[in-house]
Amino acid sequence: MQNNSADETDPEMEGGPETKPLTKRKNLMKRRLSPYKFKSEELEKLYQRYIYNLQQSALRYTLGVFIILTATLSALEFAYIRDFTIYGLCHGIMCLIFIAMFILMLFFLFKYDCMREVHFRVVVHVILFFMVCFAVLSFPFDLDHPLAPRPTYTHADGVWQIVFVVFIIYSLVPLRTLLAVICGVIIPASHVVVCIVTKTENDSDWWRQLVANIILFVSVNVAGIFINNVTQRAQRKTFVDTRNCIAARKEIQQENEKLERLLLSVLPQHVASEVKDDITMRDNERQFHKIYIHHYEPVSMGGLVVLQMFFGYNIVYLLVCAASVYVILLLTSWKCQNGSGVAVAVFIFLFIVICELFLVEEKAWHSVRGAQIILSMKVIGLGFDISSGVMPLPSVTDYMAYIFNAGNVIFGPWISFQDFKSIYSTNVSKCLSLEWMTKVMKSSVFSILCLSFSTCFGSWIILDGNYKWVRAYRDAQSFRFSHYFVCFVSETTAALAGISPGDIEYGVTVTRPLSVELPRSLVEVVTNWNLPMHNWLKTYVFKIARPHGTFLAVILTYIASSLLHGLNFQLAAVLLSLGLYSYVEMTFRRKLSRIFDACLEARSCRENCPHTYKNNHPYIWITNLAFGCLAIFHLAYLGLMFDSSVEAEKGYNMSHTLQKWSDLGFLSHWVILGTYIFHLMV
Repeated sequence: MQNNSADETDPEMEGGPETKPLTKRKNLMKRRLSPYKFKSEELEKLYQRYIYNLQQSALRYTLGVFIILTATLSALEFAYIRDFTIYGLCHGIMCLIFIAMFILMLFFLFKYDCMREVHFRVVVHVILFFMVCFAVLSFPFDLDHPLAPRPTYTHADGVWQIVFVVFIIYSLVPLRTLLAVICGVIIPASHVVVCIVTKTENDSDWWRQLVANIILFVSVNVAGIFINNVTQRAQRKTFVDTRNCIAARKEIQQENEKLERLLLSVLPQHVASEVKDDITMRDNERQFHKIYIHHYEPVSMGGLVVLQMFFGYNIVYLLVCAASVYVILLLTSWKCQNGSGVAVAVFIFLFIVICELFLVEEKAWHSVRGAQIILSMKVIGLGFDISSGVMPLPSVTDYMAYIFNAGNVIFGPWISFQDFKSIYSTNVSKCLSLEWMTKVMKSSVFSILCLSFSTCFGSWIILDGNYKWVRAYRDAQSFRFSHYFVCFVSETTAALAGISPGDIEYGVTVTRPLSVELPRSLVEVVTNWNLPMHNWLKTYVFKIARPHGTFLAVILTYIASSLLHGLNFQLAAVLLSLGLYSYVEMTFRRKLSRIFDACLEARSCRENCPHTYKNNHPYIWITNLAFGCLAIFHLAYLGLMFDSSVEAEKGYNMSHTLQKWSDLGFLSHWVILGTYIFHLMV
């Protein structure tokens, strides 16, 4: 019984039944004044932190507005009354206070990135106090002070100041809605009370002005509450959307980490990384058509067997070069990765010079020169790719498989390491397709035809008794067709090794004979002579040197090409002459194209070029044909010394080259000199 009575009286002692309705009414009022407030206190705190910087910006704008306003009013008071008044003095003091507060906020902003929340609340209430003072100072009453001569005042005085202050409180000042509403009600109500108290008997229409004031005050409060609610709603919605987005992103990252850990639990790290990259880059329907576990050892062993069959014991020079380069790549990757490309290029140049001048017999070195060129291009390109961060240092097996790939270790073509790796992602059915077999047969037939024309048909068609320029054209054409033979053999071996059309930038097309035999310009000859080498020189020489000038880039490109071919005067003279010829022709034809507004440039214009006179114009067609014939003339002159004499086995010397050109009177060089002089005169 006692326990029951105690239980019944306990709520009354704590005030439970009496305080519950009060608590409900209080919560209901808070909910109505802050309808968008989050129920979770933690979420509300996060929101306040989210908009804290925005509130500081709004307060700085408020201070800026009141600084300008008080300074203007103070200046106007002095300008019109021509004396110090208490109103002008108060406005000036408020202006200084607002400036001080603004500087204080900027100090916290630049030194600490933001103001502490405790300090910020103090600053907000101080600013609110002076805003209220600004409004009260404009009330229609006489301060009864010598410095405050206001001879007449009306009930309309201070209305615009109060409307302005109330609107700023609602829209910019970061206050709680309850406090903003209190200020928005008390300040106008005080003005109404002052108007009623200070009314005079002579003013019979005072109530009309009072009603107008009340309408304005009610309107600004309604507008302010509406703007405040809309702003809060938009800000809170943005906060919720941002929070949901971050949460979703975090959840996705966690799922990705779980999937990555799962992938690493069943696959080695390098294979898992490749699978992940492939899933990211490829379409969903083609994700799992790739073979990720590669066996490179058979590839490199096959290439070594091919090298041994072709070169015998001379293979040792290629092995030493490849091994030394990998050691250099290891050292530079450890200490200075950015210098990998330059270090490899310098080593290759020194290796070629030492082998050609001191270590290797001329005939033996000349036999391995083609394979050495391919190896040099591979390792230099690999070094520059590592330097630029395109790829990391490959493993020893990957490196050996790339360098000694049986498909291009003898005849080429050069392919980058990334393209080499793409070979093993090719579907087997693609390599055995009709397109692949057609490519192999086509390249094989063309190689046989070019070899036959180079060794037999050319000499049968043009006999030795013809004019010397005709014989020069025959010998140069014979050399070109022998080059086409090597290129088509290169295409065949590359296709047989699995480099099918479309896997690399130029497919397996190594040369375009028609563009060389019937050229538009020497630039077109250079481009289509050997597409993989052109791509290599353009990527690793021309583009790197291009910022220092086009002429220097062209000359350095041809110097690099001649160095790759070894210390051979004949090749160096031909390549440097070709570089000079192509540059002069390119600049001359570009100038002609600009002068005549015609398609006369060394490279063929695109279909929608802006030139007035197109390629199909008769005069333009004849001019381009003349330049093409001039290019054929230069090709006959430059290719003359590549004959089938005994010196071909060990390389031609300087006297052979000069003698061949001397027999033709160095005519091509004189023609290009005249072209350059005419180019300067135009």
